[in-house]
Amino acid sequence: KSFQLETFSKLIENKEALARGTVDGTVILNQSNSATTFTSDLRLKELSFKNIPTGDIHLLASNTSNPKKFDVKMDLSGNDNQINADGYYSTETKVPSLNLSLNIERLNLKTIEPYTFGQVTQMSGSLKGKATISGGSDAPDITGSFQFLSCGFRPKFLDSYLRVEDETITLESKKVYFNSFTLVDSLDNKATLDGYANIQDFKTIPFDLHLKTNNFLAL
Repeated sequence: KSFQLETFSKLIENKEALARGTVDGTVILNQSNSATTFTSDLRLKELSFKNIPTGDIHLLASNTSNPKKFDVKMDLSGNDNQINADGYYSTETKVPSLNLSLNIERLNLKTIEPYTFGQVTQMSGSLKGKATISGGSDAPDITGSFQFLSCGFRPKFLDSYLRVEDETITLESKKVYFNSFTLVDSLDNKATLDGYANIQDFKTIPFDLHLKTNNFLAL
């Protein structure tokens, strides 16, 4: 009850707390027939990362129905965020598998800026969409679409402020598809992106992208 997350954060960082928040909840462990099962109900209130508020997280997880199948339900709310995830993680097969549904009613991009560790700054706007995550945990399939609404950001490697007014990306067959995805620079010039990037292996990402610009401020 009322456990301060920064207690762990300071142990890891050994300086100013990286993450803050208050944890309330219960975790119950059971041992029967050589199998360990658990059920948990945890609430993380006023989570912040690098002093940027994230919101409140409610996490339900258990494996009581099957010791090798972990049912998970997670809700994130607050600070202009509303995200729900529901599904399971299974270790019944040689390669553990996932089956999750993700519903992003609203994601405040400012919330995720600190998680880029300085690679993207001045983030604003919101993201919404739905996706399913299934298959082996080593290379899961992600299917869905995400819509960017009045977004702005500054990638470190470009150091140029960009905007995305109302655009959508689609994920299917381990590829991210861009269909007339329009970027706007600080002088209101536009660049349009078409094609895809293959995310089957994040170490080497093949892509087939076509970029059309007109006086676009690239760097």
